[in-house]
Amino acid sequence: MEDDFDKALNDALDVAEAALKRGKYKQSLKALLSLSMSDIKATVPKASYADYSRLISLVEQASAKNVAQAALIENIKALGQKVVLIAKLVPGLAGIL
Repeated sequence: MEDDFDKALNDALDVAEAALKRGKYKQSLKALLSLSMSDIKATVPKASYADYSRLISLVEQASAKNVAQAALIENIKALGQKVVLIAKLVPGLAGIL
């Protein structure tokens, strides 16, 4: 029998798989995941792993759910200036911000 943790984990893995394979922002998500913290810190010195992680989660969810571009932009900006600067390191996101 699957417990709550297993169900939540499986749901999260399904979302991640959908985002990477079929999602609207799959190329941006792949490019975002390819960034290292060294790459990020070179451009955004005060960025934290938490900032990067929030952006990954946001783009992953937006991709899996085919969120409109305007909503994605609004949500990225709501995460703050450091996250916007990280997003601008990804060609697919830089072009919309």
